[in-house]
Amino acid sequence: IRQLIVNDGEPVASGAVIYRAVIPAAEMPKDQQKPYPTLWAGPDTHIIYYPVRDWTVFNFGGTVVTGQTTADENEEALPDEVLPLFSRNCDTPLRVMRIPKRFRRYLIRYREPVESWSAGPVTLLGDAAHPMVQYIAQGAAMALEDAICLAVSADECDGDLPAAFQRYEAIRSVRAARVQLSSLMMDKIYHAGGVARLVRNSIFEGRTPAEHYDRLSWLYTAPPYVKAP
Repeated sequence: IRQLIVNDGEPVASGAVIYRAVIPAAEMPKDQQKPYPTLWAGPDTHIIYYPVRDWTVFNFGGTVVTGQTTADENEEALPDEVLPLFSRNCDTPLRVMRIPKRFRRYLIRYREPVESWSAGPVTLLGDAAHPMVQYIAQGAAMALEDAICLAVSADECDGDLPAAFQRYEAIRSVRAARVQLSSLMMDKIYHAGGVARLVRNSIFEGRTPAEHYDRLSWLYTAPPYVKAP
């Protein structure tokens, strides 16, 4: 359906691969059981893990920039394949990474923002409209915002769906594109090396929690069409 509306071919390979795993909480080092995502960034890699399922397990993701554009995806990858790719990381994240006995391998893809994803009585939402790299973890959030905005637009247009879809798209396109582009920018921030790494560190050093929240307020402040219950 996207090809009939947008006609932009296959998603773009970002040049990175992510290895995912689920770690039982009982096996996770106590000092790493934090109530928020823990992220380790380094040249061409980053590692993140956080609790899910009521703290019974931790979701783990290790991303490595390889430059490859193809991969055997959603297949099992053993530690012998994965660990050498992250060998330059420090000991703490590697200690966590040695726990899983197997990972799942995925090629990271995305699309560039487009101005229109609707045509007459047909529209797209979520990853069909604006797929993004996962570096700021907002793909699902954008799909939920789309759904709410689409429902509000359909209600306001009183059943005129082509008009509703145009309104929804006009409201959502800039915000979704900003998140797409911001996600891509995090690739450079997370995976920086050399002098770029020092620049990144200097930006974040000394920031207070309030300053961090202030810089992310555009992302986490609900849009006006997302009404509180």
